[in-house]
Amino acid sequence: MLVGNAVGETKLNVTLVQALINAGVIPDPRIPQSSLQGQQWFQNGHIVLNSTTTSDFTAWYGGIEGHYDLAAKVRQYTQDMNSQQATSSDSP
Repeated sequence: MLVGNAVGETKLNVTLVQALINAGVIPDPRIPQSSLQGQQWFQNGHIVLNSTTTSDFTAWYGGIEGHYDLAAKVRQYTQDMNSQQATSSDSP
């Protein structure tokens, strides 16, 4: 599944979560529910969402969102992207 479709389907910024995984921020041993071990949606280092894994990912995300303040990060990322798009569309 394409990331754009996954974001729309789950209403989450999958790209941000993948970046946090790649950066080693997730999982955090101090936050047991952030474990990726045994997660069907996490395959070969990547988030893979489909009709059988999306609900599991959404549940996992809901369990860790507050620990990482992901809602604030998603808001900031969205604002930054919107600002960048506005700036680039204003350019000649």
